Amino acid sequence: MSYHCFEAFKVLARSYLDVDSHPLFDTIRDRMEEVKISPANVAETLMRKSVDEDAGSCIENLIQAMNKAREEASKRAQASTEENVEGEEGKSGARQDEASTDRFEICKNLYTIQNS
Repeated sequence: MSYHCFEAFKVLARSYLDVDSHPLFDTIRDRMEEVKISPANVAETLMRKSVDEDAGSCIENLIQAMNKAREEASKRAQASTEENVEGEEGKSGARQDEASTDRFEICKNLYTIQNS
């Protein structure tokens, strides 16, 4: 899947909102560097939902959608990191259990040898 770039956003903004520039374009550019968003999602967000919506509100909706996507990506990354840490801790615990079992077996064998 391809993701959206700022230049493509400007084309969609011109097509859907009839604007070539807006004070929020810099914010859009910054978010697009941080968040992966498909052209279809950008287009859907930029479409006016009512005649009362102006270009600014549509652009603000896109910023909100990208902020939400950034938060969700951050949560997924954090959950993935936690899963990896828990998995490593589980492996570490299993290795400790194996080491304890090995030590027990060694002690048991030594006791058997000493009492023979």
